[in-house]
Amino acid sequence: MVSARGTTCHFETIGMVIVDQVLYRKWRPQTLDDVIGQEHITRILHQAVLQGKIANAYLFCGPRGTGKTSTARILAKAITCEQSVGGEPCNSCRICINVNDGKSLDLFEIDAASNRGIDDIRELRERVNFAPAESSHKVYIIDEAQQLTDAANNAFLKTLEEPPPHVVFILATTEPQKILGTVASRCQRFDFHRISQEHILKRLTDISNKEQINIESSALVSIARNSSGSLRDAVNLLEQLSVSSDSNIRVEDIRNIFAIGDDSVALEFVECSLSGQVREALLTINDISEKGLDISRFQRQVVDHLRNLLLVKSGVDNIVDQAPEIITKIKGIAEPVPLEHILRTLKIFETATQNIYGPNTLFMETALVESCIDVGEKILYADEVSTQNEITAMESLIPDLLHEAPIEESNQEIDNIKARPIIKEPTEYVDDYYAINANDVSKASEYGPEPLKDSSRENENQIDSTKEIGDSMQDIQEPVLKVSNGGANELTESHWMSIRSATRHLKFKYNIGSLLLGTENRYIEDGTLFLVFKTRSNLERLQGEIDNPDVRRSLIDIIEKATGVRYDLSLIMMEQKEGYSNGPSGHLVQTARSLGAIIEGESEEEK
Repeated sequence: MVSARGTTCHFETIGMVIVDQVLYRKWRPQTLDDVIGQEHITRILHQAVLQGKIANAYLFCGPRGTGKTSTARILAKAITCEQSVGGEPCNSCRICINVNDGKSLDLFEIDAASNRGIDDIRELRERVNFAPAESSHKVYIIDEAQQLTDAANNAFLKTLEEPPPHVVFILATTEPQKILGTVASRCQRFDFHRISQEHILKRLTDISNKEQINIESSALVSIARNSSGSLRDAVNLLEQLSVSSDSNIRVEDIRNIFAIGDDSVALEFVECSLSGQVREALLTINDISEKGLDISRFQRQVVDHLRNLLLVKSGVDNIVDQAPEIITKIKGIAEPVPLEHILRTLKIFETATQNIYGPNTLFMETALVESCIDVGEKILYADEVSTQNEITAMESLIPDLLHEAPIEESNQEIDNIKARPIIKEPTEYVDDYYAINANDVSKASEYGPEPLKDSSRENENQIDSTKEIGDSMQDIQEPVLKVSNGGANELTESHWMSIRSATRHLKFKYNIGSLLLGTENRYIEDGTLFLVFKTRSNLERLQGEIDNPDVRRSLIDIIEKATGVRYDLSLIMMEQKEGYSNGPSGHLVQTARSLGAIIEGESEEEK
């Protein structure tokens, strides 16, 4: 018969009803050479048939729609064909025709999803012992073999171990990891790959030309891209489009019929996500939802684009299956974005894909916000690192400021004072106070200075005072030389930071680095480092840790490595330290006190 489009159609008769054969069955491959995208498998099977080296059991693994069952049927025909040509079935002999029509007495297709029990396998074991009815072999194709129960697998195992010579088993599965290991080890395994978009597009073009389906090439590309590597799914989509549209099929028809979003919209969404534009991206999700488009498909488009960005950023854009103009746009988006951020965003959205179902947009929205929060955290982290680097750089200048600059300046001042004698013209002493208060002469004699006797004596006194000033400045110089000298009896702040950093992962029950945070002060006395605690619970926890000899030895080793001196270790409470103050402490505060500074809020007793 001829359809309205002028193409010859195949019909199947079911009872008295004539049914038009669907496209994917009509264009199912009939020879090994017709199988698309699985040349690594068909080549081996072709040689096995040619050489007559047929295995007793095969295991075909791979995603749906990649040709597992079709290849199994072709292999069954090739094994039993009466007029095989070059290892291929002739499709014209009695055996091949019966197989094609589903009437073969020696080909059994079993759906393991519905025949999965031990009773079904026992029945199969009884039947395999009978000889073939019309051909050289009996072939059993067990589809969805992973659905067999453990009991059925164990019963089937005995038959696989010692199969009759005229029986061939072909197991097909989409989940090979669920196949019992002892069963899989007795089969020749073949892994079917997802069919590339290039192969699918070529096959769709061939079918649409033969079926006289008017469709734009861009629409065929969209079908191939949304078929997930399944040729059967792609052909089904093509057939559905051909029925739903009498005119030329366009990309817009595909989007409307299958609720598939525009690729450019998905790419813009990815750009917003990577740049932290939460508002624009959320509005895009809302728009997709209101239009009734499939959120899960849109999510998959987003993940695919993120993968493309990852490939482009890694320098392998030649394997990105997109139009040149799309690849150019992807390169522009990927250029300013760090590779780590693309990878993190891809992981977030891929995880969300597993939870998305129906029209629910929650998981996609939370994935978007999470990816954008990571952008903010990265910026904050970068600021933290920058600030920490600045602090470290400033801390590195402290020794120079405390050692070199004060000493150099004080020495220079002393030299200037010593080199500049104080010369004063001798004058008669006059006390204005007592001149005005003449009645208080007794007080003036008691407190007033002695009368000047000689101008030369005055000069000697001035020279002596100069010497005293020089000596006093020399006395001031001594504390400056001792400031933070990093000596053996001093625990500097940098030492303490090194000790805390090195003990972050030291522990018996508690983390030592965390327990050291509870110390109020530290000081060294008689070769022992005393750690002062304000809270007894903190002291007891750390004491419990260092009671372990290994932990104590490790902590002392860390202190020695940081300070260059091996100290013993002792823990005390704040009230046990004589003269201990709650006020400010530390080597910088002590230095300030030595220079005469007054610490705000400190009483006279605490000084």
